[in-house]
Amino acid sequence: MTRGASVLLLVMLWMALPSGALASPRPSVDLGVRELKVEKLMAISRRTDTDWWALAEVKVAPQMWLRQVVYRSADSGRSWHEDRASSESLSRSLVVPSFLFEKQYSPSVDFFVWYTPEIGLMAGYLGAAVLRTSDGGRSWHSVAFPRQDPTWIYDLERAGPRTWICGSSGTIYRSDDSGASWLELKGTPFTSEDRCMSLSFLDAERGWAAGMRGSLWATKDGGTTWRRIETPWPPAPARGPATMLREVTLLTPQVAWLQGSAGRFQTTDGGTTWNLRPPAPEERDASPRVTTLAGGRRIITWESSKHGGAVHARTPAFGEPMTVMGADTLVKVRGRLLHTLRGGRLVRTSPLTTPGSGALTRLDGLETAKPTTWTGWKGAQVMLSHDQGRSWFSVGRVPEAPLRSLSITEDDVLVAWAQSQRSFASSDFGLTWGQSTAESPALATGVPLTEQEYQLHCLLNAPEAAVKVRFGLVGCNADEENHLALEVSNARALLSGKYPARKKPLTVQSRVLSPDEARRFLRALVAAATREEKPLGCESNSRYRAVLEWSCSPGSSVRHSLEYEAEACGPRTHATLVGEAMVAGDSESEGYARALGVHDLAARALEGTLP
Repeated sequence: MTRGASVLLLVMLWMALPSGALASPRPSVDLGVRELKVEKLMAISRRTDTDWWALAEVKVAPQMWLRQVVYRSADSGRSWHEDRASSESLSRSLVVPSFLFEKQYSPSVDFFVWYTPEIGLMAGYLGAAVLRTSDGGRSWHSVAFPRQDPTWIYDLERAGPRTWICGSSGTIYRSDDSGASWLELKGTPFTSEDRCMSLSFLDAERGWAAGMRGSLWATKDGGTTWRRIETPWPPAPARGPATMLREVTLLTPQVAWLQGSAGRFQTTDGGTTWNLRPPAPEERDASPRVTTLAGGRRIITWESSKHGGAVHARTPAFGEPMTVMGADTLVKVRGRLLHTLRGGRLVRTSPLTTPGSGALTRLDGLETAKPTTWTGWKGAQVMLSHDQGRSWFSVGRVPEAPLRSLSITEDDVLVAWAQSQRSFASSDFGLTWGQSTAESPALATGVPLTEQEYQLHCLLNAPEAAVKVRFGLVGCNADEENHLALEVSNARALLSGKYPARKKPLTVQSRVLSPDEARRFLRALVAAATREEKPLGCESNSRYRAVLEWSCSPGSSVRHSLEYEAEACGPRTHATLVGEAMVAGDSESEGYARALGVHDLAARALEGTLP
């Protein structure tokens, strides 16, 4: 591995670490916050700034059938409660005659919008109808379409009270009164074979519609008549495969985007010409954000500073469904989790949870080895966080306390060890527990760590720690040793060391680090020393050597040590050592050596070049 590649590796490692959640090794949390048990989140919508709604499926015992339940939040999604009256009314309205359904599909809601705080609409697979409320959600009733063809709604678009929906039947319906009644648009250019997949309207009159078999249509009279727009591919044959269109987004009368099986395209002249626009490299790490267009219409685009944010440079966020919840707020629904972003930054990832007690209690222990799920405990109570400590909720109690440690395996099984040396396992994130046969924490993590390597994880939680790293090259024409020392206490952290093998030898007498910097370094060190190794695929007469010595109780005589060696060669390694994301260039064929990871991390820390 080249020095340049090593620098890249360490920069990615360091940047992958969160900042705000690491200042305290054992955070204080509200033990009263509980997860609301739902099977699946179906839809979310914003009624007012202080009233968010979520529709979820919940299992009902003893038959274990699914029931649709309405939850509401008055604090922008931080806590939720069931609206029983609305849930009961909605359940009655969702009882649809079976002849209106095909195969074994059950009713589902895919779209949930509010026109005013009193008038709301739900659409999806509801036979030949939508659901509507005119009393703020206290009651819901079915509004039928003109035709009784069962229709799965693929898209819903609105401009003020005017609303368009289309889907599996090939028909486009329009409402001019906020969903109270519906008109079949006779000029619909689609059929059940070439279905309408996506709609985009600039205002009450001008809009485009995209078809499953690659056709694109425009209207200037609200959908009464349509004209075909030329696309960058030939018309679909009468039979056989055709280019599929999935989404269309109009930004202005001239600028629009298409997404389909042929790729992503943009026009800047109203559809006369098209340009292929594959995802740019900077989009890989871009964040979705809310963009307000002319007339107040809000869409979701990928954040970019390119071209100063001009409309023609905005790229719609095709693909994963997201819901606008405010001028700068959007929510992604994945299974039972809500991912809330504000101003393009992720602020919370959490299931629906109850309000807490308001009292904060410091956790007894914390496990942060899995970036997507942090675990903590207080007594026998287990807490989870899906957003690296920004929010916590309780999930259950271990049968025995006090606990010695808690870990989560690669397949999301929680394993707890009590002080009595007994272990317990839970496959439902702590709701229920059973006796475990795991003999040690190292055997349960799913990562090939020795017991000594697992002991290194105490550096993630200990309020005080002392670490020494000796690193360098050994072997033919190489005999060097550099060292780093870090002492961490509640008051401060001091780093020192020597790097004589550097092109310009370096000595650090005593450098003060902030608690955040120290914790970030320790997390990076644990990640570098325990990440799974893969063959480097090369040979060398020299070897990298790294020796770790540490104590999580500096005042005691207990010391631990680990030693790693690896060939002083190898391809560039692009994978992050922490965090779930893998960046471009990572593959199973590329190697990784712990000795090299620790070597580069220590060298960069002494140089003071870690971000």
